[in-house]
Amino acid sequence: MPTKPAIVFIVVERNYGPRLADLPPDEPVWIIDSPTNRSAAENAWANRPRGVHGNGVTLFTSTSASAEDCVIHQLDVIDLHHGIYSADPPYAGFQIVGTELTARLIAELAPYDLTEITPTESGFRATRPT
Repeated sequence: MPTKPAIVFIVVERNYGPRLADLPPDEPVWIIDSPTNRSAAENAWANRPRGVHGNGVTLFTSTSASAEDCVIHQLDVIDLHHGIYSADPPYAGFQIVGTELTARLIAELAPYDLTEITPTESGFRATRPT
């Protein structure tokens, strides 16, 4: 039985830490590795219920100082893990936390058909047209 398409959270705020627990437990989260975020991720791995996406939290590293670059460098990897070759159904979009929407990000998201953009309090959501 197919599940609903996921909204993948991409968190590039290095001090996000405890707020990780506030994200929906049934949506996958990719969060940049930092001491604060690693501690929160380890807590999530121990305490989140296991679902379609395991416990749903993946740490990633980046040497880029730019949050925008951190997002861009993860798009292919996240698409591979949650896209048409790995998930049924594939993800419906990304919720980006920790960076503002830029023209460059809009251009980088377009090849993934993520063209419906909505600003959020902490970043933005990019989804496929319905």
